[in-house]
Amino acid sequence: MRPGRAVVFESSEAVNACPKLRDRPDGPCSAVCVPVSFMGRSLGVLHATGPNGKPLDGEAIAQLTTLAAQAGARIGTVRAFEKTQLQASTDGLTGLVNRRSLQKQLRGILKSGEPFAVAIADLDHFKRLNDTHGHETGDRALRLFAQVAQGVLRDGDAIARWGGEEFVILLPRLDRFQAVPILDRIRESLAKAHPGETPRFTASFGVSDSTQARSLEQLIHTADGGLYMAKQAGRDRVTIGDPGADLPSSTEVAEDHGDATVQTRRGRPSMHEAADEEDPHPSGLEIR
Repeated sequence: MRPGRAVVFESSEAVNACPKLRDRPDGPCSAVCVPVSFMGRSLGVLHATGPNGKPLDGEAIAQLTTLAAQAGARIGTVRAFEKTQLQASTDGLTGLVNRRSLQKQLRGILKSGEPFAVAIADLDHFKRLNDTHGHETGDRALRLFAQVAQGVLRDGDAIARWGGEEFVILLPRLDRFQAVPILDRIRESLAKAHPGETPRFTASFGVSDSTQARSLEQLIHTADGGLYMAKQAGRDRVTIGDPGADLPSSTEVAEDHGDATVQTRRGRPSMHEAADEEDPHPSGLEIR
């Protein structure tokens, strides 16, 4: 494979024969082994066998070489496309799906009519963690939360990094009350999971469900209201959002810095209705 050219074996019983040709059910054979590669990277080997002692002729070898080159180009292109698609739908820091991908899932489940709960999670005092211990520590905290949450969530649940230290969790077939124990388990698991190099931190959650509103924007806003109340009540808790509560969509959250308390303006998550990729008819709505 290293020189990238076809190798002909008169017999699979030869000392230097390809190991993949040995001990075949039909007995000894001749073979041509053609490397399959893409842009200098080996992907595999194409084996073509024949009668023992009678390998394929030069014309057949040339055809196999062409076939291997075409197969390598196709496989390499597909792999490159899949990698690009994965990168486009994944958050590079945590490995979770990104906001756009979860928005698509949320739109799909809302259209289907299947009941679901949606939760917003926010790491508590994250700005202080970053300012005190550095952004690398903050990144480790984000990755740790993502890992812990994935370990608790069920098959079919989804979690995305929504932006900054905020995450959104989709819980199909649950209402807001049934979602609370799962979110509490994430908090409890987080409390036990801190490695030595990451300072301890907590998370707050707000939750709503599909019975509380007709649009995703309203559901997110309701869950956001629950998160606001959880923060105001002391953090490290789960609070069910109230769609009738008069709460701002962008709230002032107190961040404690030593003896001082600094009020920081925080933009809360919002769901921008965009043109549906699965139904590309113009909607007249802004795409973000």
